[in-house]
Amino acid sequence: MKLLIILLAAGALFSTQISAQSGPASASARAGIDAGNQAWIDGVKTGNIDMILATYTEDAVDCGPSRECFKGKLQIEKHMKAQLASLGRARTAAVTTWGSTQQGRFAYKWGRLMRYMLVTKD
Repeated sequence: MKLLIILLAAGALFSTQISAQSGPASASARAGIDAGNQAWIDGVKTGNIDMILATYTEDAVDCGPSRECFKGKLQIEKHMKAQLASLGRARTAAVTTWGSTQQGRFAYKWGRLMRYMLVTKD
């Protein structure tokens, strides 16, 4: 029982430290998130994956609705190119950001990406 209380106290202390280090995304992080969202919209409509990738850092992580995550710019690029080959360019696209936070140099954003595809690929 004593060990459990110590572990709970340590867990509470650790989570408090993590919470204290994170907060709302800074203005520059928010601007980066907005630029990334716009690059995604323009990139999926034009088929320009490089435009989207330019907004990612080398150690970025991109997770989709299936909870599958792609770690690093190279994996993200492979995934996006496979998606483009499979789905084609989007006719229209939109991004809705539900929230964001920042912890040190890392900014986290969550929301919804929507794309509507062309009927035929070109």
